[in-house]
Amino acid sequence: MDAGSFSSSVSSGNRRSASRRHPLQDVPSRPFMPSMHTSSRNPSSRQTGDRFIPDRSAMDMDVAYYLLTETRKEKENAAAASPSKEAYRKLLAENILKNRTRILAFRNKPPAPAQPFFHEADVVSSHHVKPAKQRRYIPQSAERTLDAPDIVDDYYLNLLDWGSSNVLSIALGNTVYLWDAADGSTSELVTVDDDAGPVTSVSWAPDGRHIAVGLNSSDIQLWDSTSNRLMRTLRGVHGSRVGSLAWNNNILTTGGMDGMIVNNDVRVRSHVVQTYRGHQQEVCGLKWSGSGQQLASGGNDNLLHIWDISMASSNPSPGQNQWLHRFDDHMAAVKALAWCPFQSNLLASGGGGGDRCIKFWNTHTGACLNSVDTGSQVCSLLWNKNERELLSSHGFTQNQLTLWKYPSMVKMAELTGHTSRVLFMAQSPDGCTVASAAGDETLRFWNVFGTPEESKPAAKSTTRTPFSSYNHIRNVPYDWINNQKSNQHWLRKEGEKFIFPGGGTMFPNGVGAYVDLMQDLIPGMKNGTIRTAIDTGCGVASWGGDLLDRGILTVSLAPRDNHEAQVQFALERGIPAILGIISTQRLPFPSNSFDMAHCSRCLIPWTEFDGIYLLEIHRILRPGGFWVLSGPPVNYENRWRGWNTTVEEQKANFDKIKKLLTSMCFKLYQIKDDIAVWQKSVDNSCYDQLNPSSFPTKCDDSMDPDSAWYIPLRTCLNVPSQKLKKLALKSAPRWPKRLHMAPERIAVVPGGNSGGFKHDDSKWKVRVKHYKTLLLALGSDKIRNVMDMNTLYGGFAAALISYPVWVMNVVSSYGPNSLGVVYDRGLIGTYHDWCEAFSTYPRTYDLLHFDGLFTAESHRCEMKYVLLEMDRILRPNGYVIIRESNYFVEAIASIAKGIQWDCQKHDTEYNVEKEKLLICQKKLWYAKQGQQLETKS
Repeated sequence: MDAGSFSSSVSSGNRRSASRRHPLQDVPSRPFMPSMHTSSRNPSSRQTGDRFIPDRSAMDMDVAYYLLTETRKEKENAAAASPSKEAYRKLLAENILKNRTRILAFRNKPPAPAQPFFHEADVVSSHHVKPAKQRRYIPQSAERTLDAPDIVDDYYLNLLDWGSSNVLSIALGNTVYLWDAADGSTSELVTVDDDAGPVTSVSWAPDGRHIAVGLNSSDIQLWDSTSNRLMRTLRGVHGSRVGSLAWNNNILTTGGMDGMIVNNDVRVRSHVVQTYRGHQQEVCGLKWSGSGQQLASGGNDNLLHIWDISMASSNPSPGQNQWLHRFDDHMAAVKALAWCPFQSNLLASGGGGGDRCIKFWNTHTGACLNSVDTGSQVCSLLWNKNERELLSSHGFTQNQLTLWKYPSMVKMAELTGHTSRVLFMAQSPDGCTVASAAGDETLRFWNVFGTPEESKPAAKSTTRTPFSSYNHIRNVPYDWINNQKSNQHWLRKEGEKFIFPGGGTMFPNGVGAYVDLMQDLIPGMKNGTIRTAIDTGCGVASWGGDLLDRGILTVSLAPRDNHEAQVQFALERGIPAILGIISTQRLPFPSNSFDMAHCSRCLIPWTEFDGIYLLEIHRILRPGGFWVLSGPPVNYENRWRGWNTTVEEQKANFDKIKKLLTSMCFKLYQIKDDIAVWQKSVDNSCYDQLNPSSFPTKCDDSMDPDSAWYIPLRTCLNVPSQKLKKLALKSAPRWPKRLHMAPERIAVVPGGNSGGFKHDDSKWKVRVKHYKTLLLALGSDKIRNVMDMNTLYGGFAAALISYPVWVMNVVSSYGPNSLGVVYDRGLIGTYHDWCEAFSTYPRTYDLLHFDGLFTAESHRCEMKYVLLEMDRILRPNGYVIIRESNYFVEAIASIAKGIQWDCQKHDTEYNVEKEKLLICQKKLWYAKQGQQLETKS
């Protein structure tokens, strides 16, 4: 547990006390020096003299004595001290502290040095010096402090909220007060009877007018704040107190001590519409994401759940897991929850006193992105709406507010002033001011987030991926798209950068709205059913970038055509992509690999040449997979005039493509507006009906459907093997469960079995942990595009899943064909022969990795040519991790030195002599006139 208990009713003495101390009145800044002989256990609630509002001029020794001698009883603190420790504490208090009023005195600040010892300007070229951004001033003391008598000191409750109409609500005992931030006026909304109270939660509706009030009696009241009128009371929703509330439009979600989470539609009489079951103890944290699609819940059972609204059911079947993700990483109660305002799938959570950690989650993939030990109980979290910053409030020992820079999690400021744990925080509608309430019965206001720059209002972004908003023109010096497609908003040129606003030919309202519609048509995109996708004719890969942020890994595929460098744009944005075209050869992927394929006006003549290009899409789609087409001839009834054609011609084209897909055992799944979705047959019943005279015919057994390296396309239908019963999309585990489960297809890999898979999975977790100690940039924003040059099952990529990277897994075209296993895990990859050039542009990968590549294939081509190809595709200042036999390491290091790599030799995690690690970094160097080389570290 992370809270003290409280009485279910407020004593009459306390109510009399509250009548003398008016709630939400300004507290004098002059400190009160209390008697050293008081017996009060709560120094912050004394009634004689002014309320004690601590500052640096004095220390309250009653509090210090209490902390030294009183045994903490809450579960989140350490166990009760032994008699010897208790005696030692008393000895410290009596003989060391004595009666000094100050232990440490705050005196004048030390003088600032005349000049720093190290100047960044000394080592940076004057041509690249930019004026430093002025650091925002963060006041270290509260702007205002109000009295909050009788606030219930309970970690599990939520007693403070700031509405969109700029009115703050706070529950003090049995009463809810409203404080108008515009004029500082205070009014009483409601005081409940002792039988119903105290108030255990408050939450403003999005309209800023109505407010929900949760009670200890398990009732929930809905009030109109403008008229102080009780609108309705929701009864029978929970069996005990309601400690958490969250609004999603007209849905009020409630969490109770009974472990239940209930969605209530406040507009209808029978208000209970869904119930989420997953917590075994009290639900103390509830937060809806900004999109309203996902709900995060934290409980006293140390669990964090992510619920997707599309998975909600009013009558779930027995044993059905309604949650999208269930995280048990926290070691104490999870109350503090905050959805990131600039990345929709990023959630921050904080644990109680036994955990003390802030964790960051990708709620689409289920990955834990980072964990930071704060050193004290995390009570509340708030994101800065204007900067990439996070504010946390804490309990024992400092009772501070801490401002963190995200994602580095460097402390920017620590705000002190409260003398008891800071249980609640609320943010003003403009995002600048934060109100904090603590067990010391004060409400403090902090100007911690500053004022947003009015001259540069933040533009509303339509792309969600933080790695894909822009790139420098010098990296991709092609502006054909900018000149020819400017009206479609693929990209735009601004100074030295290309900006990607997320537009496209078929999504003029932005890629986000386009994918939202697609998700409505294909629900499996929301719940982890669909994980891998391919985008043929990808443009600048905005579709793949948006899906990446939604937990769907997309291979963007495009040739080098009149668009110049679509794939290079994609890779510069940090989006998976390879050069390729459906023409005469099979795509370098195994059969039944992708969950979805997409063509948005990709200009591929699908119905020409006996449908040979659609047959290749059929080959690489797994049973039950989806093919999405937008653009001609879809929605021809409304679009034909803009296509310089006739409605009759487009209707004939649409009928032709429907007939062709039907002959390939696709069925039309959904169609709406400009998007049509077909689904590949989930079983072999359709193929069984085909006869030798059918078109297209079934492929014979002379060609392995998984062979795809220099294999010509064929006008026949590859029928999924009946030996593999779990290839179908509906049979595969949902993401992220499929990542660590041995797929059925491993049985067809030479030497493959589930035991070997599990060993490989655990082996790479250990290896990557060791890599991290050698390469600190791994896991930082310096590395985004990663390639594993000779993977077996994708173990390296799986071990990196919690890092902000994506991995292109390469399986040798001459080795065991295990790429199907990689795709079954929900990862992506391609076949390749490293005696040839890889299908990508120069300088497109940040990290290259291989394990025993030369040991396996050095007999096929010279080592120097492979290393030169690696140098071509590696970004300057990029990294290489080489795991190789000791026999090859010295030769690799010699060649690496010649191509301007800095390398260091290391032992492996097992410190064996026969195998070594080589960690290299490519230098940034230029060829001058006369071919003289200049190197830069």
